[in-house]
Amino acid sequence: MVGLLLGPAIGGAVALWAYSGIFAASGVAVLLGIGAIIRMPETRGADMGESSPAPAPDAGAPAIPPAPATPPAPRLWWLRPALLVPGVALAAAGTMFSMYDVVWPQYLTARGYDSLVIGLSISFFAVPILLLTSRGGRLSDRADRRLLVPAALCVVAACASTYPWLRNIFPILAVGTVESLAVMVVEPSLFAVISESTTASLRGRAMGVGGLFEAGGGAFGAGVLGALYGIAEPLPFLGGATVCLLAAGVCARALPRHRPDRRRAAVSPPREVSMSVIDDIQDENLMLTSRYDVRAGSLDQIPARHIAVVGCMDGRLDLPAILGLHTGDAHVIRNAGGVATDDVIRSLVVSQRRLGTREVMLVHHTECGMLGFRDDELKAQIEQETGVRPPFALEAFSDLDADVRQSVRRIRLSPYLPYRDEVRGFVFDVHTGRLREVYAGIAVGG
Repeated sequence: MVGLLLGPAIGGAVALWAYSGIFAASGVAVLLGIGAIIRMPETRGADMGESSPAPAPDAGAPAIPPAPATPPAPRLWWLRPALLVPGVALAAAGTMFSMYDVVWPQYLTARGYDSLVIGLSISFFAVPILLLTSRGGRLSDRADRRLLVPAALCVVAACASTYPWLRNIFPILAVGTVESLAVMVVEPSLFAVISESTTASLRGRAMGVGGLFEAGGGAFGAGVLGALYGIAEPLPFLGGATVCLLAAGVCARALPRHRPDRRRAAVSPPREVSMSVIDDIQDENLMLTSRYDVRAGSLDQIPARHIAVVGCMDGRLDLPAILGLHTGDAHVIRNAGGVATDDVIRSLVVSQRRLGTREVMLVHHTECGMLGFRDDELKAQIEQETGVRPPFALEAFSDLDADVRQSVRRIRLSPYLPYRDEVRGFVFDVHTGRLREVYAGIAVGG
């Protein structure tokens, strides 16, 4: 944006002296840009390839399995609406940019303005983009892009349709300012959609696909719409406006939605929030299917590390991440409190007898929601509201360590489980991220 702000103004001023000077100034600017890029650490391939040697493992320490390799890109991975729809809109943006590059000098020259005014007008349009780009990015993060992008494209189309009928520089600049404010939100929103719809391993290629669409639109804008100026002045402007309106229609129908964080909506009626969240999750699943590691479907049903983890359902606990587990490593069984209930025993029976696990790890955590109330109190409240008293135990507790020991005891004493020697309990601290083992001291069968 700084280049767009300064370049046309400098070029217009140089053109007053000599047209050949424009090329010299452009060459100097390119050399300066190359020098800056060379100094960026990200462009130094040798440095990026170097890595410090891994420390030698301690003797007797358990082997740490390597992290899973980056999955190969699925065939025709880019043929998805989450990439094609923003690509279409980027093609429309590229069409407009290149059309203006070709037509704008002729347009203002026909109205009696010299090269300096032409250059300054382009720089003037860059000012609101430069000053408000960060605000445009925040708007893109907070708004529903399926509404934001089509609206912005319609504004661009309306402004483009207006230029042929304007003669004075001041209304031209006013319309251009409005158009630049609309452009300010289009590209960030579209590239954000592309970024959020691809895995990290494909993100660079996905951005390249978006750039390819934009460059293709640029070729159309310069070669086709630019040529139409020689037939009639309004044609390139009206053609560009038509392209933007078509892209707006596609985006309004199929651009992946991006809704703001709705955690504040927790005060709304539970049923409405639940349905809204489910709808959001369903939309996110459609966007994230490209990130799914298709190799997971070919993994063995038997967990690779032959362990079952019993933990709490608390939303703050990402048990696989906490324990360093990868897909296919373990069975993860969760309930309120991470308590060894009859249903947990049922799952462990299947896990051990049919699916090959040999160890059980119980994980409770600090600030658990099962602390601070009693079974009888909640059961009485439910009975008062419904007329029916729950027949099952809610398993609330007041002492974390005591409940861990009780759960370990239940598992170790269960006659249905063939593997009960390696049953251990832990408490996870939600503030420090550390696990603390709780020693039960209970012998199997005793």
